[in-house]
Amino acid sequence: MLNRDLEQDRQAVINDLVNATIILIVKKFNWSTKKAKKLFKNSATYDYLFLWDHNIEYSDPVILLHMFDTEMKMQPVTIEDQEFYDCMSEDVANLIVKNKKITFSEALHQFEISKTYWNLTHSGHDFDHSSPEHLYQMYKNECKVGLPLPTSMIEAGLL
Repeated sequence: MLNRDLEQDRQAVINDLVNATIILIVKKFNWSTKKAKKLFKNSATYDYLFLWDHNIEYSDPVILLHMFDTEMKMQPVTIEDQEFYDCMSEDVANLIVKNKKITFSEALHQFEISKTYWNLTHSGHDFDHSSPEHLYQMYKNECKVGLPLPTSMIEAGLL
């Protein structure tokens, strides 16, 4: 009976940690809760919670978020993904060139060091349905307000 109570307590702690971590993932990556749950529950970070040889009470949602974020960054990039990133980056750089009157090389470099580019390549956002113009708007907004947000969010006063 004592072992069963301990197991239930441990499961309750894990559930609380998972829920709190998913909230942080949704905020950080701007994902839906459904997508965050799916990806987190398929991650090695989630599996870590079920290892019996560590003290779960010392785990923290922020630490789990960082573990998950690191895990996402370590995902291998496919050739197709890299080609997509390159194509989108070049298209966005061309838009920057038109509007900033700088060289293509400078524009590409500025875009590739931006949070917008990081979101494109690392965060798991579904940018394959986005246009270069959408990414360019996010990049411009990042330059204005410091965050790569869609213009609609800024206009709606969500910033």
